[in-house]
Amino acid sequence: MPIPINILLMAVGALSLEGNFNFYLALVTGSIANLLGDVAALFIFRRYGHAILRDKFVQKYSFFIRLERFFERHVNISIFVSRIIGIFGTPVNFLSGYLKISITRFVIFDYIGNFVFVYLFLSIGALVGDRWLAASDFVNAAMNVIAVILLVSIITLLYKTRNNNHTIKA
Repeated sequence: MPIPINILLMAVGALSLEGNFNFYLALVTGSIANLLGDVAALFIFRRYGHAILRDKFVQKYSFFIRLERFFERHVNISIFVSRIIGIFGTPVNFLSGYLKISITRFVIFDYIGNFVFVYLFLSIGALVGDRWLAASDFVNAAMNVIAVILLVSIITLLYKTRNNNHTIKA
């Protein structure tokens, strides 16, 4: 559907309150569907990731090497958080496939993150009821602010890592 999944989940949560959907069935279905999409992306990036990234960028740009190291140190939390803050989903799927993260590890943290994500948005929809559309604007704005803060924090950390590496080499 051409509707953002969080808005769709809030609508389903609101409609489950009225008895039009089963909350728990939607929770399981949404979590598994998201997991299957992420695993498909993982396999695609596992197969083609090196050809896309390594040959074109990593050898030339040290930022990507620092990003790889950061991700390898924080794989579990990165996968989990990226399920909740969707803008990080594709890059984390890419890095997971590219770095050939264990499929079992990926599936465990991906499913936990997807379960929390789906539960959160279904619950918000059920909580606000027929005001779910108005609430979705607020929730989306809040998620965007969190995403920007997290992105700026990661870039700052990677930049500081670069400066520390240059200081140590000198």
